[in-house]
Amino acid sequence: LANCLLALLLGTAHADKVWDWYQPNLNANPGQRRGTEQFKNKLEQMIPADLTKSKAMGRDLLISLLTRGAADLSIPSLQKLDKKLQAASSQGAGAKLAIVLTALGPGYEKFGQLLGNRPDLVSEPHRSELAKLSDKCAPMPFYAVQNEVKSMLKSLPGQPRSINEVFKHIEPVPLGTGSIGQAHLAELANGQKVVIKVVKPGVEKALARNFDGLAHVLGSAESPGLADMIAEMKRQSLVETDLRHEAKALTKARKSMRRLGVAVPRVLEGSVSEKLLLMELAPGVKSTEAGLNRKQQAQAASNTFSSIVYQVVLTGQFHGDPHEGNIFLEAKSGGALTTFIDWGLTGRMTAKEKLAMVGVLAGAARRSPALLTRSLLSISSRGDKALIRKVAVEKMKGSGSALEVAQEILLTLQLEHVKIPGSFVAASKALLLSEGVAEKIDANFKSSKALRTAWKPWLSRIKLK
Repeated sequence: LANCLLALLLGTAHADKVWDWYQPNLNANPGQRRGTEQFKNKLEQMIPADLTKSKAMGRDLLISLLTRGAADLSIPSLQKLDKKLQAASSQGAGAKLAIVLTALGPGYEKFGQLLGNRPDLVSEPHRSELAKLSDKCAPMPFYAVQNEVKSMLKSLPGQPRSINEVFKHIEPVPLGTGSIGQAHLAELANGQKVVIKVVKPGVEKALARNFDGLAHVLGSAESPGLADMIAEMKRQSLVETDLRHEAKALTKARKSMRRLGVAVPRVLEGSVSEKLLLMELAPGVKSTEAGLNRKQQAQAASNTFSSIVYQVVLTGQFHGDPHEGNIFLEAKSGGALTTFIDWGLTGRMTAKEKLAMVGVLAGAARRSPALLTRSLLSISSRGDKALIRKVAVEKMKGSGSALEVAQEILLTLQLEHVKIPGSFVAASKALLLSEGVAEKIDANFKSSKALRTAWKPWLSRIKLK
């Protein structure tokens, strides 16, 4: 009501500025403070001591981060969240934490996704519950999707067309919902089935507010490693709010992946705006739902993993989130077609970083701390040779794959505030995710053969270095 009155008196642009000042003061009233304090007490009861596994992300720090987010919520929003937690009283702490993160805003949902991919920070089964935030975030109302589609149609050159002229049907229930946007199945007037991806209204401001709150707490807690991760996450998330970046990534990946026999959805011409993207429907079903025979499983697993290796080591531009929901499979008479969807999160590797990645993976596979340390020092702007070697020696005692060992080393070094490019850590995560998907598709899949094939041409260059 206050915002509406300000808009009438001052105009929308000025009202937004006044509201940005007024909102924190509104939330600072005694009732709000009591609500936040009660929320903190509930978190202390809800979050068990064994949920977090690392000193860098202890239980007390996690509660402080969540309490900071609650301070930005209105009293009715806090009451609504309390009712949701009461309804979920029989669920585990991880599921309840996911409910809290969703209520606090898109930046906290992103933070939850980070925790869901970090077995070194969050214990099972809580981590698995947080991992579900990848495509099960809070949806926006369907009318907002329709409004964005209408806005896009009005901006097209020529005679404006109504939504009913272009679309025969738009499915109200989303195919998937992320922290930044969501996707809907639709059918064009000519019968072609497509996917509409829409950015949630106001998500940029919410992301900035959430990430600034997280950064403030982490700065006070003197946790520079986590603070660096949050800063990188904020940068990448704000890029994701402009779907024109994803459209370019889709078009480029579609050309480069074609030679591998791997598909990428085609962007429909003239159907891209900052907040809306129209693309063809990917063939097949999610990788976990595909009923493939033994031969098809082997081909699909190989294509899934090898294509990410190809992107990271050769092209340098890679899909940043190749989890099982973003990989579709379709049975073919001669094998299986693999399709990568959702290119909103991508990364780019420089030639120097690609060379270093080969050295890190080869060092991890051969259990060679010297090779891995030398490779990481070549790209680290704030590297400590003794610390890197110490961590490498410790983590190489494990029995995990080369990718698992490499990722453990990188994540540990990040928490120790060793400055490693964000794209490099993201590439390692993408490789590890694709390895996990490939192993689910084909239980007999081994990543070592594909890795050796990829790094063989590079090894002589590493030795010369």
